[in-house]
Amino acid sequence: MKMNKLHLILSIVLFLSTPIAYGQNQEVIVETEVSRERVYVGDKIVYQVLVYSPDDPAMPVIEFPDSTRVEFRGRSSQSYTTMELVDGRRRSITRQRFSYQYSLSAIEPGLISIPAPVFEINGQTVSGTEAQFESILPSKSDSDRVVIKIDRTDLYLNESITVECTWWIGDNTSDFNLSSSDIDDSFEILGVDSNIVGSQRVGFELGGQRVVGTVVQDASQGSTKLVFQISITPTKLGIFEFGPIRVVFTRNTGTGSSFRSYTESDPIQIKVIEVPKRNQPTDYSGAIGNFRVQTKASNSRVNVGDPIELTLRIIGDEPMTGIQNAPNLNLYKEFAQHFKISSEGWRESLPRKAGLRDYSITIRATDSSVDEIPAIGVPSFNPTTQEYRTYASNPIPLQVNAVEEITLSDAVISGNSTPDQQVIESKDRVELTTASPGLWAHQSADQIASSISLGRSTNFQLSTYLTDPRWISVIATGPSIFLLSILIVAVNGNRQTDAYEARKAWKKSKSFLRAGNSSAAIRVYLSGVLGMNQDAVTREDVSRLVISSQCSDQLTQMMMGSEKTKWDEQSQAQDISKSDVETLLREVHRQVIGRKGGLH
Repeated sequence: MKMNKLHLILSIVLFLSTPIAYGQNQEVIVETEVSRERVYVGDKIVYQVLVYSPDDPAMPVIEFPDSTRVEFRGRSSQSYTTMELVDGRRRSITRQRFSYQYSLSAIEPGLISIPAPVFEINGQTVSGTEAQFESILPSKSDSDRVVIKIDRTDLYLNESITVECTWWIGDNTSDFNLSSSDIDDSFEILGVDSNIVGSQRVGFELGGQRVVGTVVQDASQGSTKLVFQISITPTKLGIFEFGPIRVVFTRNTGTGSSFRSYTESDPIQIKVIEVPKRNQPTDYSGAIGNFRVQTKASNSRVNVGDPIELTLRIIGDEPMTGIQNAPNLNLYKEFAQHFKISSEGWRESLPRKAGLRDYSITIRATDSSVDEIPAIGVPSFNPTTQEYRTYASNPIPLQVNAVEEITLSDAVISGNSTPDQQVIESKDRVELTTASPGLWAHQSADQIASSISLGRSTNFQLSTYLTDPRWISVIATGPSIFLLSILIVAVNGNRQTDAYEARKAWKKSKSFLRAGNSSAAIRVYLSGVLGMNQDAVTREDVSRLVISSQCSDQLTQMMMGSEKTKWDEQSQAQDISKSDVETLLREVHRQVIGRKGGLH
């Protein structure tokens, strides 16, 4: 009895001391904090938003004041467990905390208020609290000065011009920043790599851009200066002030002490005007400056209707404002009349590289009279000459072979006869009687083949056509029975031929895989299965294979990877993994052969 009581007491003690997990508290708490409550103008502080929530919240909506420069530093999350007494019992409670960090600096002195952040969580709006900090302007230096120079102050919309800034440094200085400089949001700025010779190169941030300046020892005046250049591009019409450019720094005294100080330039007034309307090209899109335009085609010898991957490269000085997209080919008469242009339009190659804009599009020649891919032009305005000029690529020579079309009646009369027999029978051809609508629609042989070829997306289903009233009326005629037998034989023969071509393509592709050329292996296989010229194969042709969507997506991605290196013949980009390609091609081949009857 005593042992039973002892066991009971021990069980109660263990139960009360054991942590018990329970469901998350559904209350959402939002907190805000700043790393410092007082800061000098231009110096950075950290602003943080903390969210305690059982659910993953979206990005907060925060209306930062115009007097601040803001940079998002990232998001993090953390799960933590605490022990709490609930109804007299210790319980283990797990919570999640989400943190959003921002780097802030003020461009003007005063009390800065940051409105409360707002979240959308499970369809409900949750807001935090307002945060504040004070921005203080240090004492102005009498021994430092900043000068900015610009060639002219009347600029055209989207015109880029270089501004040179010089900071004459009064004494021993460290820890400087230019983040509080006043740059109107109508200007886009970009650091310029100048050829100024000096003793040291120094990087810093200005207007959200990375700028590199040069420290120059001026022997004539016995002083040191920091010289840097930036490109400014006005994006709005009107009169604007650029600057002042302000430097906040730490001045070190000879006694070992230091203090914060600042100096700033005078602002300059800039007038932004429109480019002239006279002689303006109809397809002008706002480009200003000099450009080079290059085009490249995936293949120069094609059949009518074969896909051609056309790539366009536009080269110019950044920020290349006005070059927002490639020209619309449908506006070119030569393209609209002789080419079928992909409805998807241009695809831009991202991420962009400095001074380059790369685009690609699929086009197909519609007739054999086409002998070139026309030039593509980019109209631009030159502020120096006050004239418009269209920068154009060179035309690309193109050889287009005609594709012969044979009517269904030709196939019935000629059949598999020899060429001599076809000539004799064509002279004594009997006029065919009128049949039911649908059969003698005189589709081309290619169109009929596309409906019965199992290598295409549409398969011939005899049972479907036998239930069609139009086909029933046709099959009742004597010649139709003969034609139907020809179609059945054609379907079976086509299956065997397609399977043979697929196996042959698979064998060829394996030899390229052994040689380590994975990209060529993919193209050889696709060209063999689809009956195309190897140079004409593009990633869009993958959709013509009747394979699983997963295989189709993977094959398309691999094709995209191999096509990215077409521009630069000097590119040493690594080829696609041999093992990955072999595994994927083996599965694609299995599905292709299976649908062609080879594995059933």
